[in-house]
Amino acid sequence: MFRCVPLVKVQGKAYQDVVQFVGIASNRTILAERFQTMSFETLIASLRRLTQQADAEPSSAVPSTYEDALRDLFKALGIFADDGQTFSTRTAQFFAQSLLRCVEEDALTAGAWHGTPDEPCSGIGALLTQALEQHRRVCSPHPQPLRVIRAVVAIIKARRKGEDVYLMQYDEPARQFQPLGGKREREDDSNAATLIRELREELFMDHLLPGRDFTLYPLVEGIRETSVSDSVYVLSAYEHSFYQLLDVRFNLPTDDQTRWLTTQELVRGQTHDGLKVSRLIATYLAEILPSLRYSLSAALE
Repeated sequence: MFRCVPLVKVQGKAYQDVVQFVGIASNRTILAERFQTMSFETLIASLRRLTQQADAEPSSAVPSTYEDALRDLFKALGIFADDGQTFSTRTAQFFAQSLLRCVEEDALTAGAWHGTPDEPCSGIGALLTQALEQHRRVCSPHPQPLRVIRAVVAIIKARRKGEDVYLMQYDEPARQFQPLGGKREREDDSNAATLIRELREELFMDHLLPGRDFTLYPLVEGIRETSVSDSVYVLSAYEHSFYQLLDVRFNLPTDDQTRWLTTQELVRGQTHDGLKVSRLIATYLAEILPSLRYSLSAALE
């Protein structure tokens, strides 16, 4: 058993160096102190050899077990062919070369994992995660979600200038307008409790009380779907439950982030000024929306 320790340490170090260099592990100093077996220069030397750079270090400069670990990683990712020696395609070789350049040029740091997919530099981590999860959803024979979410959604319907409108709120991480509501937490003893808590938080109205300020009416519960999250970019299993607010007896605050959107905007998935709108309501409630009662007794001005 003890004879295996040096091999495991060196191979483990190779994997640690990889995640450190692409910015997944944030503190290079801590990792360097914790794993003294190899250096980051060893990782660069290994990558240069594996990508067949003309000025690569001689094989004696890189421990074989360290390089074997990287070969195993490349093979598992499909970058190397089954023989573990040659690149599977020219694109795979270019990817490995691009990874090496990113490492050498310090283009991948912890900051690369802080942004959203549409942000340059800081969003590459989110973009890679999103792309991998979309690929896994389509190409894996049995993709397993990384998250399981029970979400409770509020439908708040009103009449404005002769057409039906619905109250939606802009979600920054998801970069779209969504219905009010959110995921059920452990401390919530029911879907209704979840929705009441979310309404208080999202409308900044801690005093809201069901029965006094509004009535909750269940519409549809337990709709299941699996999709890549718009906010955290991973494959997620959702269970959606929809409730309508009726007999609303408090002033609903609106601003640029909390708006009344038309049925057309919900169906189109875009606001009149070009912002994305969640298609959740349009997808699952389209048939019953016209028949729903209005949440407010009077039309909006």
